[in-house]
Amino acid sequence: MKILFISYNGALEPIMSSQGLPYFERLSKEGDFQISLLSFEKDIYLKNKEMKLKLSKELRDNKITWYQLKYHKKPKIISTVFDVFYGLFYTLSLVKKQRIIIVHARSYVPAMITCLVKKCLKIKFIFDMRGMMIDEYAEGGIFKRGGFIYKIGKKIEKILLVSSDAIVVLTEAIGNEIKNKMILNPGTKVTVIPCCVNLVQFSFKKDITKETLGLGKKTVFVYSGSIGTWYNFEGLIDFFKTVHNQLPQAHLLVLSHAPAEDIKKIAADKGVNLDNVTIERVEHDRMPLYLSCSDVGLAFYKKGYSRMACSPVKLAEYLACGLPVIINSGVGDTRSIIEKNKVGVILEEFTPKGYEQAFKAFSELSNEGDGLRRRCRNTAETFFSIDNAINKYREIYLELGMS
Repeated sequence: MKILFISYNGALEPIMSSQGLPYFERLSKEGDFQISLLSFEKDIYLKNKEMKLKLSKELRDNKITWYQLKYHKKPKIISTVFDVFYGLFYTLSLVKKQRIIIVHARSYVPAMITCLVKKCLKIKFIFDMRGMMIDEYAEGGIFKRGGFIYKIGKKIEKILLVSSDAIVVLTEAIGNEIKNKMILNPGTKVTVIPCCVNLVQFSFKKDITKETLGLGKKTVFVYSGSIGTWYNFEGLIDFFKTVHNQLPQAHLLVLSHAPAEDIKKIAADKGVNLDNVTIERVEHDRMPLYLSCSDVGLAFYKKGYSRMACSPVKLAEYLACGLPVIINSGVGDTRSIIEKNKVGVILEEFTPKGYEQAFKAFSELSNEGDGLRRRCRNTAETFFSIDNAINKYREIYLELGMS
């Protein structure tokens, strides 16, 4: 069975190392699937020839054929339209030559390409939404909610949902929203596959300790990932400041590829002593080492309608390494997972009172020690195992291939 996976994220980007390649390498190895990957690569990553050669070999070893197109960023909107049509003609050629029967589109731009391909050729179309992109962009201030671009985007979203043969979403919350409020084709199945993690790679490690990082006996609050657009990093700094006032040994560890100076400025502007903040630029394969010498993982997002579709990969990674989590309310399915399994705390509001309540709840929870770490790991195994995700994708492929 021949499948083409299209991603607007480059295969060389960290997110694909976590939420793309591990899935399809396994599916290619273990299933009767011939998988090709078409990705849009950014210049900054293409310049790293060593990384590109390494990934090319890895994909070849896993019998995945990799096709690359250049990602265009400027001018806004026009560059994306260009990529859609460039991708369309390239995909049409690939599908014809390779006799591909299923095109798996990761997010909206690849879905637009696939939707157009489906109008020309007989293929099955999987719309792997990854989130509510149009609403995310509006809430992130990229364009105005209710404006012309927003309205066009929402119309395109409806067309993609109606045109797809299978829909994949990250949370039960958005799955129910789509089933209840959208008109889908009869027989179109909506499958929930959250952001999962390789539980062999992400587990408690002893290779690095707090002493190695110069943190001694500090209580380490760790944050991994980006700091802008959809993330409330300012709120996170406010929370840490409240915590440090009550717990002087508290220390903030930030694992991010964002400019360190930007992170330091936010912290300093909020009145946080930079001696209490450590910033590390860590590659994905070394992330478990740093998480393992932390005490609690933080994940703060801006409020918004689109947050119901969010499944934070950092949540899965924290739990897999045995870390309890503090995350704000309104983010995907996280409340039910965290509260039912007692593996963290929900921050109800970004206010001094909310921060104090969350810290108090965490302090009580952390008294459990190793028992809490084991429960966090068990929760990751139940909800966020990459094996579960691979099995669900395999089922979708087989169903579409036989229909």
